[in-house]
Amino acid sequence: MNFTTEERYKALVDWLDIEVESLRQTNFQTVQDTFFKATGKRLHVTAIMPGKGGESRWFRVRIHDPQSYQRLERIHSQTSAILPMMPYFKIVRIEVAIDIYCANLADRVARHYKFLKNPVSDNCRLYWDFKGSGKAVPNRFSSFVRHLADGYHYAIGNKDDDRYQCGYVKIDDTINGKRVAVEPRARNEVRLGGGSLMSALPYQTAEGWRNCKFERLTGYFHQRKMLDNLNLPTQTMADALDQIGERRARKRRDGGGDSLYSRATVADTITNRKIKQALANLSARWSHTSKHRRLLKDASMHAEGMWAAQKGWKFSDQVAENKENTVPSLFTVYTQENTNVSINKVNNDTDTALTQDHQSPTH
Repeated sequence: MNFTTEERYKALVDWLDIEVESLRQTNFQTVQDTFFKATGKRLHVTAIMPGKGGESRWFRVRIHDPQSYQRLERIHSQTSAILPMMPYFKIVRIEVAIDIYCANLADRVARHYKFLKNPVSDNCRLYWDFKGSGKAVPNRFSSFVRHLADGYHYAIGNKDDDRYQCGYVKIDDTINGKRVAVEPRARNEVRLGGGSLMSALPYQTAEGWRNCKFERLTGYFHQRKMLDNLNLPTQTMADALDQIGERRARKRRDGGGDSLYSRATVADTITNRKIKQALANLSARWSHTSKHRRLLKDASMHAEGMWAAQKGWKFSDQVAENKENTVPSLFTVYTQENTNVSINKVNNDTDTALTQDHQSPTH
């Protein structure tokens, strides 16, 4: 079967984690309840650096199917109206999926793994759940397909790594806390985080994420394919292997140095083009904007004003002096000693800017 001509591709953000900062100490249940009031969904919330009573000002929140950056801004502004927060959030982990709608789903997932050009780790395994049920990927391709058809997932790397890939046959999803059937598809995912100094996240700023080009992630899904007209022994050996597409040094049989790819494979330009187009379509959906942006600006200005008032600052067109030495922030450390703080009024179409007469090192 020529898979590339009979398949439909769609890219999506499956979920992402954002970090938010409350204006006062609170607990994760309060933050979770606040996001529930704003979204109607019970989101997973984790307190960061909690105190003895479990209270903190910083929290990590997982949002499923965010659809667009604008929706993230809207959710944050809605929660800030209930529980005052700092007027920004930070994306710290994201999972992007490529769904392939086709026949023979288990075979298609196995082929994606088999011909994957850039696996992120040598740690490859199958798992049924996340509770220690991992097992080795079968060496024979036919056995690999049977495992995937039975509900196993393949995983490349550890789930807490900055880079992690996985794939499986998706036949259901959790909607409003219940598992419901969905259109079957072959799903392959990449999960990127920023826990190390060399972050795997493609962007580090709000502006970068707002205009995110998901095509930059195409390399995590790049595919090879089998050459046509291979001799029978080579074809038989290649068919049996579970992985043959990886880009790595291989000794040439003629002794002429190293080859980066298996001599039985070639770049799958048709599939790679479809993957890149699916990611480009995701970029277009993600960056969609509308009239709600002005409301988001107003909410951010309101939250910023509440934060300043809590710190004892009096804001006006004139310069106001602060009353404390430091303002702890998850994303930026502001050193306030002998620092003048003012609000600069700009025109009606731009955000109000909090400015200081020194540079603020990032956290």
